Amino acid sequence: MPTKIEWAEETWNPVVGCAKVSTGCKNCYAERMARRLKAMGILQYQDVIDKNGWTNKISLVPKALEKPLHWRKSKRIFVCSMSDLFHKDVPFWFVRSIWTTMAMCTQHIFMVLTKRPERMLEFVNREWPTEVIYEHQVQRYTEQVRATMQDVLPNVWLGVTAENQETANERIPILLQIPAAVRFVSLEPLLGPVDLYRAVYGPPSSFLLSTGAYGWPDYCNIRNINGLCGRGENGGLNWIIAGGESGPGARPVNVDWLRSVRDQCTRSGTSFLFKQWGAWAVYESVDGRGPLPRGQVHWFDEPTGAPDMVRVGKKAAGRKLDGREWNEYPKMRKE
Repeated sequence: MPTKIEWAEETWNPVVGCAKVSTGCKNCYAERMARRLKAMGILQYQDVIDKNGWTNKISLVPKALEKPLHWRKSKRIFVCSMSDLFHKDVPFWFVRSIWTTMAMCTQHIFMVLTKRPERMLEFVNREWPTEVIYEHQVQRYTEQVRATMQDVLPNVWLGVTAENQETANERIPILLQIPAAVRFVSLEPLLGPVDLYRAVYGPPSSFLLSTGAYGWPDYCNIRNINGLCGRGENGGLNWIIAGGESGPGARPVNVDWLRSVRDQCTRSGTSFLFKQWGAWAVYESVDGRGPLPRGQVHWFDEPTGAPDMVRVGKKAAGRKLDGREWNEYPKMRKE
């Protein structure tokens, strides 16, 4: 269905349901939406959500497999916005059916985002391509389609979500092992500073640390490393999305964390998209500043002077960073 997500035009959900795996999942927007969809009586959501949140159950939606085939106009499609395609309970035979649909729909760009890159790596390297497809797709499975079923589908972008340095260090190195036309990282909600160079290349050597001569970006430069884009046989990271958290219980994002990520992308020639501030905005940028209710302001250090952030809601906070919107997209690799 059409989406308001800033970096996609459509969502496609042949799988729904999830399980929380890290602190970034705390205020999951998909979980809130799933509750509403269950209340509306939509069948596939009845077992995956309850009053306490995700039940850790997964629902496969075979009737959704062919939806993208009927969208003639080219779209950027977020795959499984209401789940994680690489949840342990999503069988690989069904993932193969999703991959087959994506191979058929060369007019679209499919963006697959996961917090479980180790399972994505297993699937891409060992389970695809294959002759096993879902029964609904048999009549459409022609020799022409078979020819598009390469190890790397040019219209499929693969990414991971990370909310802080720890999750970036865990997930990005695995992503870099996965063949993909485009690799991307979503730093949303961003809950702490992230040094992408460290996540991509690992820490500097003990010798460099002992000399103290270089900061980490300078070390990359003197080593003649092409920033974030140059790692691995098929390239490195092509696109970084960053943003704050919205909705009930939203946690504020520090403008310095966002500026750091943007600057790392700018230095390395990596496309950068700032998705949103979320529920909180930088206090100095809020029009009509004045006394605010207790609990609606936030300091990242000791609370002295004006607060760093003020809760104004997603719409009022907007998505400008230092006075401009950042809407960069990666260039697709030519096969």
